[in-house]
Amino acid sequence: MLRLSNPLGDRELIITCDFGVSYFWGIHKGVDFRTKNEDYPSGVGTPIYMAHDGELVRVWESPSLEWCYHFKLKNGYELFYYHLSAINHINGWTKRKRGDLIGYSGGMPGKNRATTGPHLHFELRKDGKPVNPILGLEETNKFIERVENWRFIDVEDKGKFYIVYKGKKYYCKNGGEAFKVMQKMSTGITNEDIRMIPDGDINQL
Repeated sequence: MLRLSNPLGDRELIITCDFGVSYFWGIHKGVDFRTKNEDYPSGVGTPIYMAHDGELVRVWESPSLEWCYHFKLKNGYELFYYHLSAINHINGWTKRKRGDLIGYSGGMPGKNRATTGPHLHFELRKDGKPVNPILGLEETNKFIERVENWRFIDVEDKGKFYIVYKGKKYYCKNGGEAFKVMQKMSTGITNEDIRMIPDGDINQL
């Protein structure tokens, strides 16, 4: 899995729609991050950054998606950004580096009946198949590395996740929930606060 940096720079990543969620129009193939923050309370104009070195495949504008990027990364990975109000792009530019400013968040998604407000749609594909980009984010990987005896697993790439602890499986709804569960476990929140269906004995955790 690639290591991806934060597409919102140093801002907190708040998920408004997880990977694999089913909508009336189909399955959500990426992760949505809220773009509202103290500096940009409307959610419009938040700087968006390149999460990995890559080569530009396409940049386009859509009535429903606003400005969009498609980048080719290494090892068969591709990265997509949707819902930008403006882009930092000059004709002839092809390669972009991790951390490069590539645009600014838009506001049109908030007017769509399928969304709740301005956000960045962040999508990762491997050999043409969508994969959960949360698993590639450095924040996630650094956290996982700090938690001893845990493993983070996507079962058959179907959006079902479980955590393995001391040989027992604990199922979660999705990768985002599994990550939150790991955070809760590491900060001493009680088992009663954790919403998941255990295959092992959760009371022994």
